[in-house]
Amino acid sequence: MTMINPDTAGIDIGSEFHFVNVGDDRAEKNIRRYGAHTRDLQALILWLKEYKAIDVASYDLNFKDRILKNLKSNAKNLGYELVEKTVNA
Repeated sequence: MTMINPDTAGIDIGSEFHFVNVGDDRAEKNIRRYGAHTRDLQALILWLKEYKAIDVASYDLNFKDRILKNLKSNAKNLGYELVEKTVNA
């Protein structure tokens, strides 16, 4: 598969865990699992920042809107801006 935007991280948002993927060329371990609590979101954001992922792509499901807003808010508090892109499956 051809990479369209190498600065985009994929995120599978769940109620208890989030799985995040940065490009294969960005990190040796490019898929990580994070919890859903604030401290976990902050760790997730710092990891994205470390690998210069500025866009976040996720599937478009209603309950995820609140979680994405929380993720973006935490990113802003850490001095980092994420751009959300939704993917319809």
